[in-house]
Amino acid sequence: MKTSSVRRFLAVGILSGLGVLLGVGTLLGEGTLSGVKDLSGEPPARAQAAEDTAWFELEGDLAAVWQLTPGQAANTLRIVPRPTSAAEAELGAEALVVFAKRSSAYGIAMNRILKVFGRRKIQISWTLSNSEGELSNATRELRAVERGHYDLVFAMGSDATAWLHQRLEGSATPVVSVCSKDPVLMGLIEDYEGGSGSNFAFTSLNVPVDVQLAYLRTLRPSLSQIALVYTRSNTSTVLTQVDPMVERAEAEGIEIHRVEVLDQDLAREELDWKVQRAVYRMRRQDPDGESSV
Repeated sequence: MKTSSVRRFLAVGILSGLGVLLGVGTLLGEGTLSGVKDLSGEPPARAQAAEDTAWFELEGDLAAVWQLTPGQAANTLRIVPRPTSAAEAELGAEALVVFAKRSSAYGIAMNRILKVFGRRKIQISWTLSNSEGELSNATRELRAVERGHYDLVFAMGSDATAWLHQRLEGSATPVVSVCSKDPVLMGLIEDYEGGSGSNFAFTSLNVPVDVQLAYLRTLRPSLSQIALVYTRSNTSTVLTQVDPMVERAEAEGIEIHRVEVLDQDLAREELDWKVQRAVYRMRRQDPDGESSV
C-alpha cells in the first residue's frame, strides 16, 4: 500500500441519539497504511459464525458506498469503501472502532460516521470490534494499535473511552470518543477549556445540568419535584448525570425522587411498580402535576 503524509480525522459526537458533527482536524505524520490483511500480528482467529455479525448493519444506501464483511476475530467486522476507480482502490487509511457492547445507539452513531466519511470521500477502511461488555475482548485489536497498524481509533461508549484512555493516552494514534459521557466528570480531562493535551479528542452526550434545569423550568415554572429514572449498574450515567442533577436540584430546593433499576434484565417488572410509587409520592405534594417532571 502507498504511504500517506496526512492522517485525517473527524470528531463525531452523538447528542441525545442524534449525530452532530463536532469537529474536523488533520494530523501530520508518516506511516505505511495497511490493507485488509490481519493487523494484529497474531495467529488468525476462528472464522465467525453468521450470528457474530448481526450486531451491526449498514443503513439505507450506505451499502452502495461501503462493503461490510465478517472480520478475522470473533465479534469483529470489516468495512471497506467500494472504490470507484483503480487509484482509489490503492489508497486508504485504517481505523478501529471499539464498541463497549452491542447497542442500537452505537449503530446509529457508526452509520453517521460512515455517512460523513463517505460524503467527504475519505478513503479509509474500518475494523469494528464488539467487546460484548468485556473490554478485554478487544486486547487483540489494542495490540495492533500499539504496533502502529491503525491511523485512527474511535471509542464507542463511556466504558470503551475510559478503557482506551488508560491504555492509549499519549500514544501516536489519535483516539476520538463517541456516545460517551462528560469527560470532565469522568475524570479524563481537567476542564472544558484546556482540551486534553494528548492524542484524545473527547465528545460528550451530556447536556450541562444548569441547562437541563433551565429547560425544565421553561416547561414547569413552579418546578418542585423531579423523578430520575436510571439503571444503577450504568456507572457513567450515575457519575455524570444522576449525581450532578441531584446535587444541583436539591441545592435549589427541588425534591428528587430516584427511580433506580437494580436488575436490568428485570427492568420492565421493576419500573412497573417503582414508577407508580414515584408518581403516587409526587402527587401527594402536587396533585395536578403542574410542578413535577
